[in-house]
Amino acid sequence: MRKIIFLAFCLFFFLQESFSQVILFHEDFEAPGGDDSVVSTTLIPTVNDWGLNTRLYCGAYSQVCDSCQVKPSSITYLTTENFSTHGYPQVILYFDQICKVDFMDMATIQVSIDGGLTWTQLTGQQYLGTGQFQANGNHFAANSYGNLWQPASPAALPLNPWWRLETFDISNLANESANVKVRFKLQDGGSVGPNNNKGWYLDNIRVEGTGYGLSGIVSYASPVSQAMAGVTVLLTISGSTYNSAITNNSGTYGFTTVNPGTNILFVNCNKPWGGVNSSDALLVLKHFVGMIQLSGLALQAADVNGDQVVNAADALMILQRFTGMINSFPSGDWVFESPMFTAPLTQVANIPIQGLCYGDVNGSYLTPP
Repeated sequence: MRKIIFLAFCLFFFLQESFSQVILFHEDFEAPGGDDSVVSTTLIPTVNDWGLNTRLYCGAYSQVCDSCQVKPSSITYLTTENFSTHGYPQVILYFDQICKVDFMDMATIQVSIDGGLTWTQLTGQQYLGTGQFQANGNHFAANSYGNLWQPASPAALPLNPWWRLETFDISNLANESANVKVRFKLQDGGSVGPNNNKGWYLDNIRVEGTGYGLSGIVSYASPVSQAMAGVTVLLTISGSTYNSAITNNSGTYGFTTVNPGTNILFVNCNKPWGGVNSSDALLVLKHFVGMIQLSGLALQAADVNGDQVVNAADALMILQRFTGMINSFPSGDWVFESPMFTAPLTQVANIPIQGLCYGDVNGSYLTPP
């Protein structure tokens, strides 16, 4: 039955971490929906494929699972509908299974992040379970749990005690994506078809996401507040960095774990410097003589010689770099806000961070890469 939940529920108040978890996809095949959030397809449309099975099921309150027997010279798929993992850096796939198929046949799992246009097969790199998977060539078969599924007796009838929970960490393939699908692929590996094996049984398919306890957007402090992708945000306590994150294409960073204490965020940026011209030098001079008052990040960006004072010397150095007489500032190329906060967090924290190129007092740099 369809149980896709897009409303995140948050689990907080842990001493050393703040995070939120949500079920992104769930199919348990129970009534009244049955299998309404998965689709079964096969390369031989005239034969039966995945279907509900009331003889086997996993869990005290279950009454049904889904199953499919290997079809001779064919491939059969059970595919979830689309779900989103946006806002969840860690994404875990769970399902219960009995895989009573011949070793030559292939029961594999694939993930798509473009709504099913392309697929990536899961491997031992993602597998967190205890069965024989990677050694089998990254697929399940009757030998995956020793003698439990009786690989030496192909015709043996699967029983409910045979169910095993499988876990895959698909974060590196499917986090922060809007159109994720998972599919279970059952392929005949030889000419014998099922070879008397009863097939692949699946129940309680679910995908869980662990969300950010702390997140925000890094942007350039211009009138249009441009997002900055590919910069590194450092999470520090007492001057020591204990975690880091790189902003995505929308400038977003996130941390699932935040240590208790007074934390400070810093940004490292290796992007090209720019946006400085004579207008910036004039603004610095006006500030120096009291005609205007620079403040905040603009005031920090004006101190290009790094002496903690903004005066005519900074204006002159800005002009020198603009005209090519010098090619660097003593202060460096970039200045960012360094927000401070105290953990443990009692709610999901959103902390935006802005930056400027040193000397770009008016924030005119329109294309920071």
